[in-house]
Amino acid sequence: MEQTIKKNDRGEEVVDIQRRLIALGFDLGKSAADGVFGEQTETTVKAFQQKRGLTVGGAVGEETWEELVEASYQLGDRALYYRYPSLRGDDVRELQMSLNSLGFHTQDEAGVFEQETDQAVREFQRNVGLPPDGIAGEETIDALNSLKKAVSTGSRFAVPDKRYICNSGRGDRRSKIMLDPGHGLPEDPGAVGAFGLTEAEVCWRIALGCRRILEQRGVEVVFSREESETIPEGERSQRANREEVDLLLSIHLNSSRDMQAEGATCFYFSNGRWYSKAGKKAAHLIQDELIRGLALVDCRVHGMNYSILRKTRMTAVQVEPAFISNVKEERLLGSGSYIETISRAISQGVARFLEMEKQSII
Repeated sequence: MEQTIKKNDRGEEVVDIQRRLIALGFDLGKSAADGVFGEQTETTVKAFQQKRGLTVGGAVGEETWEELVEASYQLGDRALYYRYPSLRGDDVRELQMSLNSLGFHTQDEAGVFEQETDQAVREFQRNVGLPPDGIAGEETIDALNSLKKAVSTGSRFAVPDKRYICNSGRGDRRSKIMLDPGHGLPEDPGAVGAFGLTEAEVCWRIALGCRRILEQRGVEVVFSREESETIPEGERSQRANREEVDLLLSIHLNSSRDMQAEGATCFYFSNGRWYSKAGKKAAHLIQDELIRGLALVDCRVHGMNYSILRKTRMTAVQVEPAFISNVKEERLLGSGSYIETISRAISQGVARFLEMEKQSII
């Protein structure tokens, strides 16, 4: 979806959104799928966004639309197979969870049908006497269900990230992470403080500090973008996946209409049904260092369904160490020594996580 659909819009695209919401069990009231994006539709979209861990705004942009489409698929609705671009959806994730529960390892359960899932489907098919064509169609899904080991959908599940640090033959090499400075000048400054400081320039400076400190600790560090480069989140995720990093750290700043809002927060992947266990651990470690090292207000750790967290195959965390909309915090963010303190706190949290992960596979 190229444009954002919002309150007071009308047309077939609104009808499509409304029908998908109804199919997912949301109540649109008397208006139902009337093609008018009214107050009830906006309220229902907000409920969907809340349930799926998206930013709650009530409008349907690219991220909410993608999530609506993915949520619409249940296992058995369509044939699943490996192709380019990869098939995505809740049905793919359920297939992966079912295969993993039976010992046919798909590596991750991110809801993306990639080569590992193709291989697991073929292995399963061979074991149950079906042609190993890699297509999870009616026969293959029936065979899965007949084993009575389909994963329950009534509670939240920890998603085992595809962490390359744990892959065979890579445990003795140095850790590799990607730093993703949010936004990018000159096209996308991000949030702008009262004194003109931009989120993009602060994120870049924090990332530079983290790179220097982590490289001193023996960590290999790559960036998602150049200093004067603006790239969409989808491309950031793809670059991280291509680099096969152990951790993606996306650096942003918070902003609010309430200019008194302050503090630090970290985010890990969660869509209300699945969450990243490793991401949650990494987020807590980084948050602890920020709160302890800078005496910041603790805005806590939250599970969110941001694109950068959902579309990456490795452990991913988004960190927001301050509110650029807060005048006091904006002034601090303009100080080189304060940026250094933030960088050291984040780097310490990252280093603790990487060390704990290495110890867990020894």
